[in-house]
Amino acid sequence: MGMDTAADERLAERLAELRVERGWTLEELARRADVSRSTLSRVERAEVSPTAALLGRLCTVYG
Repeated sequence: MGMDTAADERLAERLAELRVERGWTLEELARRADVSRSTLSRVERAEVSPTAALLGRLCTVYG
């Protein structure tokens, strides 16, 4: 079930921007956040909505 709202797409774009701003690959972010690379990829492509738990991990990693 994919995301279809503008807000969800903006969130996906912003998460990808944060990663790129730090010069991290998906693999690096996956290691830092202890989340699978495939899950992060799907979130950044707006294929799935991130859970609150995943957002919490990413917020911690991104400070």
